[in-house]
Amino acid sequence: MAVDPYQAASSGDLAGLRSYAAGGGELDARRPGQLQRTPLHVAIEAGQVAAARLLIELGGGCQRRGLPGHPSAPLRRRDGAPRGRGVAPRSGAEPGALDCFGETALHALAAGGGLAPEDDQVRIARRLVAAGVAADAAGNAGRAPLWYAAARGKAGVAAALLEAGADPGRRADGELGSPAEAASGAAAALLRRG
Repeated sequence: MAVDPYQAASSGDLAGLRSYAAGGGELDARRPGQLQRTPLHVAIEAGQVAAARLLIELGGGCQRRGLPGHPSAPLRRRDGAPRGRGVAPRSGAEPGALDCFGETALHALAAGGGLAPEDDQVRIARRLVAAGVAADAAGNAGRAPLWYAAARGKAGVAAALLEAGADPGRRADGELGSPAEAASGAAAALLRRG
């Protein structure tokens, strides 16, 4: 029976994800339909922390590919060297893959993160940044992950993004404002201090 990587990501089926990857399945494939989410987006949105960790680990050396009209760039370590030599680009998840809104899995985590505890979300945010996802990447509406974390009152995720270099003054498009303007709860206090 063939493994559906989106169902496996949504349900936290680690064995299914490993089997799919070992069989040459593309873990960075976008789900058919208008949102074009990857299994990593789906795992994060479903709050499947272990599945998200596994998908990030499997994608450690992949190239980031965006949708038409978006720039593509290789994932690089902080020292500028390419990451994870020896990992087949077609077999691993791409942490920086964009959905139809031009947003990464880091945006999905900051915007929702499913029912995962915030401590787990902070760890996943740090792993995504370490895997090469830009902490300050703006989607089509100009919202960066910090904007979402601030608006949702996620102080821990917001702090991790600030540590990774996210700009608290970066304004989203239109009247959406900056993360500090959109902030609520503990995230508002954090951004007002900085």
